[in-house]
Order: sequence, then structure tokens, then C-alpha cells
Amino acid sequence: FGQVPVYKEDGVTLFESGAILIHIGARDERLLPRDAAGRGRAISWMFAALNSVEPTLQALVVLGVAGADAAWQDDAVAAVRPFAEQRLARLSHALGDRDWLEDRFTIGDLLMIDVLRTAPDEGLVAAHPNLAAYVERGRSRPAFKAACMVSRAASRCCTRSAALPAKPSCALTAWASARRIPGNWNGWAFCSPTDTFSLYGTPRTWAIIVETRSFPARD
Repeated sequence: FGQVPVYKEDGVTLFESGAILIHIGARDERLLPRDAAGRGRAISWMFAALNSVEPTLQALVVLGVAGADAAWQDDAVAAVRPFAEQRLARLSHALGDRDWLEDRFTIGDLLMIDVLRTAPDEGLVAAHPNLAAYVERGRSRPAFKAACMVSRAASRCCTRSAALPAKPSCALTAWASARRIPGNWNGWAFCSPTDTFSLYGTPRTWAIIVETRSFPARD
């Protein structure tokens, strides 16, 4: 489909973050509760991240890139930004003083935090102290730190002709799966220049950068 992340294991190849996370969560109840209500709520928050929160933030990203130096950019950003602020305000209210969106960490939190941490303007999230703390809790998880280490190490063995930047985005697939499922796990972690530019489908083929194997379970 021409974008990352991609998940490949035992003949199964999946794309789109949501589909990958549901597939992985079905194998580990730490990511996706087994009870119907808990599972439904976790999936609902995952879709909220993708369909309600991310579109408004990514619209600002697109305007920031496509509208660079354009006379209409400021007016366009001013028109879109209130929609992003409204979504984040409602998310902040829903989170309240809890650590996670439900009573435990799920794929809903994983994807929501990933969306928030790549907001084009840090002030959007910082305006809500509980959301800023929420993102920091996600970034502090051992699994997230480990995935970032995988991404940094992998960037050093990417095809040099791909002209990857010094700081590729963290490997969502590795964070979600390789670092959380016990036993052996065979899959692929992919590298993209940034979440922003992979969204645009720039005409480059980004290299498969690392095959991950035999990771222990992590929180």
C-alpha cells in the first residue's frame, strides 16, 4: 500500500496501524482485554485516535508543509486549529485524572499517545497538563524506550542511498508487538523519514531495516 508501518509474520502481511494492533492484541490480553466490553472500549479509543484526533492534527501538518511561505497559510491554520483544540479538550476531559483511557493500558492508549506525541505544535498538548503527563507516561514505558533503541540501531544499517534522516520515527510495530509478546516473534520493523512525510507517500522506497527475533515480554 506504499506506506509504513507494515507487519509481516508467518505468511501474514498487514498494513495500517489499527489493523496491526488489533491483530497483535488478539494474541496478548495485556494489549487487548479478553472481555467483550473491555475489548470494545480499547478498540473504540484506537479508532478515536485514528479517526477523531489524528485528522485534525495532521491537517495542521499538511498546512505547515504544503502551505509553507504561502500567503494563505496563516488563515488556513487559524481556521483548522480550533478543531484540533476542541478534540484535545474533549480528550482531556475524557482522560480526567486517570493514568490511561480505561482502567489499564491498551492498544487504545498506545495509538493515542503515538498520535499526541507527534502533534505539530507542542503547545496543543501542553495546554492540557493531564494529556502532557499521559504522553510522558507512554514514553516512559520500558517497551517504548526499547523500540526507540531498535529504531536508532536500525537506522544505522538502512540502505545509505535511501538518505534517511538522523532521527527516524520510532518503530510502532516493534513497540506494540516485538517488545510485548512472550516467546519468539518473527517480524519486521520498518523505518520512515518521519510520520509526517510517510503520510504524504513521498516517491521513495524506505528500506526494511531490521528483523526482530526472540524478544522477551515487556511492559
